[in-house]
Amino acid sequence: MDLPLQYIQKQQKGGASSWGNELKSISAIVLIILLLTSCRAIPSYLKGNVQGEDEGDTVRWPNKIASICWEPEGMDFTFKEDAPHRPGSFAGGNKTVGMWEQWIEEEYNDRTDFTFILSAKVCADNDMGIRISLQGGSNPRVEAFGYKLNGIKNGLVLDPVFTTSLWRETCSSAEMRVVCFRDDLFHELGHAIGLLHEADRIDSPCAKGESFLQGMPIQIGSYDPDSIMNYCSNVRTKHGAMMARLSDKDKTTI
Repeated sequence: MDLPLQYIQKQQKGGASSWGNELKSISAIVLIILLLTSCRAIPSYLKGNVQGEDEGDTVRWPNKIASICWEPEGMDFTFKEDAPHRPGSFAGGNKTVGMWEQWIEEEYNDRTDFTFILSAKVCADNDMGIRISLQGGSNPRVEAFGYKLNGIKNGLVLDPVFTTSLWRETCSSAEMRVVCFRDDLFHELGHAIGLLHEADRIDSPCAKGESFLQGMPIQIGSYDPDSIMNYCSNVRTKHGAMMARLSDKDKTTI
């Protein structure tokens, strides 16, 4: 059956319009997919500088603020004749503790947006924050990561005299004890604010020592050979008698 020319033209116009709309819809869908895949081209667990835990809400300190106090037993052990060591008192006159807190101020408070509240306070029984315990013969460690450490007695342990077998020879002199203690202090404070070992990254060439991974870590940026959380860097610092510093990538990550 012959159709009127006007009807045929109308059908052609309608078909072209419909096809054009479909093209626009398909293009929009493709664009959305491209945007989403470009944003997620590299999964978060494959990225990283210093590592943190996936449970960000419990690991990250609110407002990036944490107080520090020093356990009285550790003060008695390390500074037998340098009072006061009473729980809740302040050891502001202790030059060594003052030096340690100045290090923290200069590296963490001044170079990152994380703030440690520092007052050379001797921990009281109910104090919250990061409670540092000085224990001779103990391996440096934290009892939890990030905000989970809040208020844990003896939550961050450091050896001020380096009687452990690992660094006994390297850190035996008075000069090297300063170098080694600074390195351990900055490293363990990294754990205390939620950072894990750089050596545990999947792209790390550094020897895997101990693994503290709990759940899937978040890896940020690229592998950092100079990270304070990197075993390779810590060994290099101690053997080279270099004063430890946060790397630029540590700063960015924090």
